[in-house]
Amino acid sequence: MRDKIGDLCSYQVEDFFDPQFVTRYWEDFGLESAFEGGMLAIQPGDIVDKSSASVDPENLMPLRPQLADLAILHFLVVRREHATAVEFGSGYSTGVLALAMEFNSALLESWVLQNRRIAEPFVLTSVDESEHWLSLSGNRVARSLQKRVRPFHSPVEMCEFNGRHATKYSNFHDPVADFVLIDGPSQFAPPESATGFTTGKKHLMPMASDVLAAEHFFEPGSMIFVDGRTSNARFLAANFQRNWKHKHFEEGCFHLFELQEEPLGPLNSLRLSHITGGDWMLVG
Repeated sequence: MRDKIGDLCSYQVEDFFDPQFVTRYWEDFGLESAFEGGMLAIQPGDIVDKSSASVDPENLMPLRPQLADLAILHFLVVRREHATAVEFGSGYSTGVLALAMEFNSALLESWVLQNRRIAEPFVLTSVDESEHWLSLSGNRVARSLQKRVRPFHSPVEMCEFNGRHATKYSNFHDPVADFVLIDGPSQFAPPESATGFTTGKKHLMPMASDVLAAEHFFEPGSMIFVDGRTSNARFLAANFQRNWKHKHFEEGCFHLFELQEEPLGPLNSLRLSHITGGDWMLVG
C-alpha cells in the first residue's frame, strides 16, 4: 500500500473528471472491495450528471452511484491522512469512506495513537434521518469494513442560524471530524418550524447548518465536502468565521472547504507537517 502514496501526491481533484482516470483509480485502490459482493454490474466509466437529477421525496430506490465522486472521496481521505470522518446522508459513500478509513488505519494507526488525541480513530460516523437508507447503506458495506462504520439515526428539524432558516439533525451533536461529507439531510426531512417555514417544498433546497455551531472545534487541516447543494455551500461560506478556503468544482458539481490556518499547537502542527512532508493544502 505504501507504494501507492507517492502516486496520490501527484494527483489533483480535477484528474477525476476523466472517466479513464476514474477507472484506473478504482482498479488501483480496489474500491469495489468496499461493497459486499462487489459492484460488478457498474462500469466505473459511467458518470451521472447530478445537475439534471430530479428530487423525489417518495423514492425508496438507490440512485446509480457516481463513481467519480466516490473515487474523489476516497482520494481526499487517503491523500490527507484523515483519521476521523462524518457523513451526513448515507449511501454508496459509506462503503468507500469505510475503505479509506481501513486503508489509513493500516498505514497510520501507530503514528496516530502516539501523536493525536482521538478517542476512536479510523471510524466513520454515518448520520441519516432515514432508518431505511441507513440500513440499506450499512448492509451494502463489505463485512470486513463494517467495524469502521458507526450508524447514527436522527430526525431533522428546522432551526435558525444567525437569524436565517436552516436545518439540523435533532439528536446528533458531534459533527467535528477531520473530514465531513454533507449529502444530507433531504430537504423534505424536517417538519414545519414554529413560524410555518419548511424546506420541504420543491422550489426550495436543503440548508444544513450542523457544522456551523461547532466550527471553532475543527482543527486546521479539516475538510468539508458538500455534494451538490450549492445554496447550502454558499450558506456555509457566508456564515463561517474562520479561514475556510472554498472551491466550487462545477464540472463535478461539488464544493470543497479546507480550514487553512496556523496550527493550534504542537500536536496540530505535527499532524500538518506529517501529511506528505507538510504539503497538505489542496484548495487554492
